Amino acid sequence: MECKNSIQVPGLKNPFIDNSSIAVNILNEGFEVNWSGVDQDTCDGCTKSGERCGYNTSENAVMCVLKKSAPPTNGTWDWKKKLIVGVVASAVLATLAVITAIYFYRRQNNGSSPESNVRSLSLSSQPSENFPDVKIFTPEDLASATNQFDTVLGSGITSTVYEGNLEGGHRVAVKVLNYKNDAQFITEVQNQAKLSHPNLVVLHGCTSIGSNQHMIVFEYVGNGTLYGYLHDDRGKYVRLTWDNRMTIAVEIASVLTYLHASNIVHRDIKSSNIFLNDNLHAKLGDFGIARHFPEDQSHVETDPHGTLGYVDPEYHRESKLTHKSDVFSFGVVLIELISSKHAYVNKRDDQHLSAMAKNKLENNALDELVDDSLGFDLDQRVEEMMRGVAELAVRCVQDSRDARPSMDEVLVALQTIQNAGQLEAVDNYNPDDDDFDGIVELLNC
Repeated sequence: MECKNSIQVPGLKNPFIDNSSIAVNILNEGFEVNWSGVDQDTCDGCTKSGERCGYNTSENAVMCVLKKSAPPTNGTWDWKKKLIVGVVASAVLATLAVITAIYFYRRQNNGSSPESNVRSLSLSSQPSENFPDVKIFTPEDLASATNQFDTVLGSGITSTVYEGNLEGGHRVAVKVLNYKNDAQFITEVQNQAKLSHPNLVVLHGCTSIGSNQHMIVFEYVGNGTLYGYLHDDRGKYVRLTWDNRMTIAVEIASVLTYLHASNIVHRDIKSSNIFLNDNLHAKLGDFGIARHFPEDQSHVETDPHGTLGYVDPEYHRESKLTHKSDVFSFGVVLIELISSKHAYVNKRDDQHLSAMAKNKLENNALDELVDDSLGFDLDQRVEEMMRGVAELAVRCVQDSRDARPSMDEVLVALQTIQNAGQLEAVDNYNPDDDDFDGIVELLNC
């Protein structure tokens, strides 16, 4: 006996989740698919007449199909029923997974605990539709691409980054998480997949959440980190001029302003997370502990994360994360740029660079803080620009978040300082004139 009608149930493929064991149980127990909400009167009529409701795809109309009758002998109906069940089982399971993901996503946006991020699988539910540029790699793919992980670009507590080459010779950086933290993995991939800015490291792909190792593939920014340039004691890097540093400051302020407008707090702004390309332009990376920030909340209560010397002291004391936490960390980076000193100056005395900068500025001793190789004592234009950046940085690292400017205010101030310096360099402006007076007024407003 040949079946002349069939039922097709659309579903969503989920490459991150292996539901094979669940599918076996459902196939054994069986399930039922019901029509609802589509030409309900016609469907009710089908049911009353002893038939079943179906859909004619060629005519785009509901129709009655599959007249009820006694099942044929010799087990043919049982076999065909199982076949239909097998066709639709994976689709139904995937649909259930999507519904679950939506539920936890909404819980997360309503202020649920960070652990719910593990179940917020909007990335894994439809990677090709939601994030078409994010490719899913296997661990074997990336082991081959990195030549069995033989070239380390950098390492930290949570991850190690390796150099790799994809097919076609495309160089990439492969970040391997040192432990299987689903929440950190999903957060980092989801946050970067939906962002686009010229000063953000580009995400190329990742392994699936079900793989035995979490890895993330980024663009290769092969000229090192800002930390390497500022604190190089081996002569590996070229010396960054003041104008290089000023440009880097503006670029990172620009990308942070963009992130905050997208309701994302980075939480780990530091010089080692700022990468420089061949033209010494900056790219911000490492979104492992970034948090999506609800629009209707002034803060998020969460355990303090970050790097010693860069962490907002108010966030550290109160466990209240705000956008101003990034502002504090960026202020420390600004002080690094003018001083070439480490964020944590003296471990024995527990002295942070931010405290040192405030002390030097209050005592009119900025010359004792700045890197004298940048021309502070020799070039009045550089001196005025560095003073402007120092005053802005000290505002950023105030203990109280309310005393700090927002990132968009920081960006405007830095652009004003840079533009005034460029005007003086080109037109031989006197730095005592209106341009730098305007900067002082801007910083004090």
